[in-house]
Amino acid sequence: MAIDLARYCWVCEGTFAQPFPTRGDLTEVDCTTCGRYDITGSLLAARFPIPDSERYRFSFWSKRRTLEGSSVLLSNETINAIIANLPNPATHEKPDILLVSLALVHPKPGEYFSVDQWRERSLSCAHDQTEAGYFLKCLIADHSYIESKAVGCQITNRGWERVATLSTNGGALSKAAFVAMAFNTTMLPLWDAVFSPAIKRAGYEPRLANNPMHNDQIDARIVAELKQCRFVVADVTGANTGVYFEAGYALGLGRPVIWTCQNDSRKDMHFDTRQYNHILWEDAESLSEQLYYRIVATI
Repeated sequence: MAIDLARYCWVCEGTFAQPFPTRGDLTEVDCTTCGRYDITGSLLAARFPIPDSERYRFSFWSKRRTLEGSSVLLSNETINAIIANLPNPATHEKPDILLVSLALVHPKPGEYFSVDQWRERSLSCAHDQTEAGYFLKCLIADHSYIESKAVGCQITNRGWERVATLSTNGGALSKAAFVAMAFNTTMLPLWDAVFSPAIKRAGYEPRLANNPMHNDQIDARIVAELKQCRFVVADVTGANTGVYFEAGYALGLGRPVIWTCQNDSRKDMHFDTRQYNHILWEDAESLSEQLYYRIVATI
């Protein structure tokens, strides 16, 4: 039987009663398990590029981005990078993942809710409903982060404290994106023209050491921003040593770093970092598009 692509979730293979809306070549999928994403017609009609046993990781990645308010674009330009960066959390990490997901879905303290262990299995990056039920049981019985009553589940005060701990110092719950770049007449115009708009378009909050203006010691401000951010964009045009410091500090914190460099300056890239996949840009327009697609695909 032929698949009705207008009612089909490419990620989990679910089918829906009503067709999804389209916008040009894009289908706007809204799946309970996989969240909301836009997918091009050519990719929607193509074979899923990883084994079916790995679909759960894709569902988790897409659902979590939806909960965070970030855009998801599945296209021939983004799919390979997405697959290369799909999360693969360990089993012992998944109860915390589920707790954070439930806090995003039900952010009001005291609210009772039910958990559909099949349709919402992606909230814990679970293979199936049996695993999802196990991780929920861990939160209830083992940690008392969730309370279960006849009226439903509820995040306890201890659970909210755990969510706060997990979100401290940035990381997976942060929406901030720190841009490390040279502060000169060549690069600063790109903040307003490229870096800030591309990051906002991808659903994140751009940060620069001197924007907004402040009275803090600049080094302390940079370190604080790096600790609180989700990822860093490091433009090494001109081999600015400050940018290398900030990128290295971010990597030490476990933050993803997106490297960019003007093509004419690629010869100046440091030996220790040139093996990273840099966005080599010619002009503001090309940098803006490439940066947006890289963020959507890899963060």
